[in-house]
Amino acid sequence: MQKIKDFVKRILVEDNSAHSIAMGLAIGVFIGLLPIFGFQMIPVVAISIRFKINKLAAIAGVWVTNPFTFIPIYSFNYWVGQKVMAFRTEDIKTFKNFLTSTNFTWETLSNLGYSTLLPLVVGSLLNGAVFSLIVYLISKFFIIKWHIRNKKIK
Repeated sequence: MQKIKDFVKRILVEDNSAHSIAMGLAIGVFIGLLPIFGFQMIPVVAISIRFKINKLAAIAGVWVTNPFTFIPIYSFNYWVGQKVMAFRTEDIKTFKNFLTSTNFTWETLSNLGYSTLLPLVVGSLLNGAVFSLIVYLISKFFIIKWHIRNKKIK
């Protein structure tokens, strides 16, 4: 527990700008919700460097998807994509079976085809946009409160 507290404190102290920290978390959550599990650190670090946002916060935001959460998150993204696109070719149970498959390969993924991948990508982009905005607003509010309480406003 102490390591988590130290990590959070390090994020808050590394760059005292509430915008930079909140934007890092938001970008991390956005990238974390994209269906690129296992490759999320590359774009999040690149974006953090390019736009000069808090890298540690961005990396922490990506952790929204991890081995314990990626199945429900990607299933929800897929479901949202189906609803938005009025697509109904695969049921959610078939998609969950694919996610939990032990013989997952890029070939298996490509065999899913347009009817499965498009709703997943659309749902991931929509959820990423909505949840990253929510994370930005909430985290910025609490970071500002933390900075005021600790008199660290720049």
